[in-house]
Amino acid sequence: MPNALRFSIFRKAAILSLVLSASLYGIVEMSRPALAQNNDYYGGRTSAVGGVSIDASGVVTRATVRDISDLRKTIESSLQPVDSELAAQSERRVVSLRGLESVIQKSLDSKQPLPEDVCCLAGLRRIEYVMVDTDNHDILLVGPAEGWRVDAKGNVVGLKSEAPVMWLDDMLTALRSQDTSKMIRCSIDPTPEGIQRLSAASQNFGSGMDPRAASKVMSEALGDQVVSVEGVPTTSHFARVLVAADFRMKSISLAFEPSPVRSLPSFLSMANASHATASPRFWLEPTYAEVVRNDVGTVWKLNGASVKALSENDYVDANGQRQGTGKTDPVSQKWAERMTKAYPELAKAEPIFAELQNCMDFAVLAALLHQGELTKVAGYDFPILMGTQGTLATTEMSAPKTIPTGSNFVKHSRGTIYASGGVEMNPYRFLSEAKTDATLSGELQIAAAPERNWWWD
Repeated sequence: MPNALRFSIFRKAAILSLVLSASLYGIVEMSRPALAQNNDYYGGRTSAVGGVSIDASGVVTRATVRDISDLRKTIESSLQPVDSELAAQSERRVVSLRGLESVIQKSLDSKQPLPEDVCCLAGLRRIEYVMVDTDNHDILLVGPAEGWRVDAKGNVVGLKSEAPVMWLDDMLTALRSQDTSKMIRCSIDPTPEGIQRLSAASQNFGSGMDPRAASKVMSEALGDQVVSVEGVPTTSHFARVLVAADFRMKSISLAFEPSPVRSLPSFLSMANASHATASPRFWLEPTYAEVVRNDVGTVWKLNGASVKALSENDYVDANGQRQGTGKTDPVSQKWAERMTKAYPELAKAEPIFAELQNCMDFAVLAALLHQGELTKVAGYDFPILMGTQGTLATTEMSAPKTIPTGSNFVKHSRGTIYASGGVEMNPYRFLSEAKTDATLSGELQIAAAPERNWWWD
């Protein structure tokens, strides 16, 4: 990760090199596949999604305002009126995975696109309970839900809550990935060669150099950043959620975009007033206030989904190789704490942060089905959802591989700061830390329906 590149570049200005550029703005705001596609059963294969255009080589460039508008119109035109029952707000909508498979199978048999309500998982916005219905060899997902619409940025959100709905595609990605990888990560980092070039270039900087000129030199020296994703396919929408959440966090921290939350200033403004490290690393780690299970492990409750920001100072040796120090400075720690405290408000203001929570729910669901062996308890292995049978494919998008470096500067600071980071998700940890509450078994009777469909309230 970044080193102690404490160059005395300017007496009245500091250049900040971002480990990814502003060209990635809005990567998730537009990464919604149109809900009615002709080229496959779910989603589409397109190079312009998520507020960016990604070419065949994986180079990311910023989408234009017109791109955003065109995509919003495309998705909006594909949406059908939401059934009145689905449109109603519900605090406890139940989705049957067995029933979901049945509906999907009908679409596969008829070679028709999946219905919108299937793609949107009946409007679920969170998974609060995972239950095994042994009588019907089923697994039930329970959580708040409502009808949906398209917002100005192309997000498919709840009619009243304006929170992003959960996507079948993300669930499929999680279920089909977690049997081979326990950790899900993304990171966007400079190359060792780029760090070496930056170190060499900085030696020619003087106190009278124009900050804007130095900014350009630094960006060119550091070169493109490398995107890495582990635990899920790099071509998946799930992966784009991780990358976008990482980007938006650092974009806000280094003042490349204004913070949508008043209580969260940029790290840059805080570092400017203090002696912060030149090499902070910030990363996001999803968390729950509490995970509870019944005594036999057939009912699980996920309480208080949120995300915390963590920080660490990094050291980079003469060869540009980065190493964590296991330590953080007071300013970086304070900014991470403010980010964590502001996260619920951020998730309301910017859908990407809420989507990261949704993906976390899916990762925990996958861990429950695999390590918790809930499919064995249910007596059914859900072959379509798990990908062991049938032809239901997940959406494939061009994988983001490199992102041009951007830079920023501020007056009245010292030296150079550049930040790194990512997203880390370990769903299996929540299972091992779960508390036991035998009374949760009664929730299954509450959720059960006398006449089964694939969803009900």
